[in-house]
Amino acid sequence: MLDYAANGVAYWSIEHVRQAATKTAIRRGTTLDDEVRRLLDFESDGGEQDEGVDSPVENFWRRVEDKLKGGNVRLVFVAEETSRELRRLVEFLNEKLDGVEVLAIEVKQFLGRGQQVLVPRLVGMTEAARDKKPTLPLPRRRTSRQEFLAKCSDDARIVFDQIIEASLDRGYTVYWGEQGFSVRATGFNGRPFSFAYGYPGRVFNSSHDAYEAHTRNWPASPEEVQDLRGRLLALGAFSERGTYTLRAAVTKDDADLIRKAHTLLLDGITRLVSKLRASNEE
Repeated sequence: MLDYAANGVAYWSIEHVRQAATKTAIRRGTTLDDEVRRLLDFESDGGEQDEGVDSPVENFWRRVEDKLKGGNVRLVFVAEETSRELRRLVEFLNEKLDGVEVLAIEVKQFLGRGQQVLVPRLVGMTEAARDKKPTLPLPRRRTSRQEFLAKCSDDARIVFDQIIEASLDRGYTVYWGEQGFSVRATGFNGRPFSFAYGYPGRVFNSSHDAYEAHTRNWPASPEEVQDLRGRLLALGAFSERGTYTLRAAVTKDDADLIRKAHTLLLDGITRLVSKLRASNEE
């Protein structure tokens, strides 16, 4: 493990890491950018942004590269049972290495009545070692409705305010990120998914604020997704941005189309979620 970490920090380039991650994504039937966006959706604004300087995807890989160059890594030993010698090694390394976090995880397996339960337990991290580790960065500050609307143009401010109210009236969650918001519903296994986004123009280095419809993770068949996606595109306000995102500039001329698109999207998501609930109750 130590040899692997030492060589990885010394010889892995960010290009090598991205290539390896790309192959893994392809085996899963997706793309690397989509996997990174899925990961970032739970800690940022979400959505598919342009691959420019301010892209969340590129920012993610910049952070990875900085961590590798700085030797900031986490080593994880996973076993059903850890030996006393391994636990002492983990404790020793944690106390002596400031930029490296070493963890040992025991995963006990319990079988019974046709079910399998895995119970993980973290071992080997002492309180003294926790105190020595660098303090984690503070959570990123999220914007608010008032701050967000203040950044928007006069025309976009009216449209977004109506979109937010309409979403809340339907019982959906408006989630605030660093720059904008997403509208979320509950899908498979009770997991939330975002289906609409609003951003001020500065996010895309644009003079126009943006509204997005995002089709990933909808509780629907591919045919149902394509049907609703097609109806949104037929409105004429959207352009396709990546595999899952439709983006529209929120301008005075397209304000009515954006409102119509969001109503269409709310109706479609409500129908899909209702269908999912009915299926779960059967």
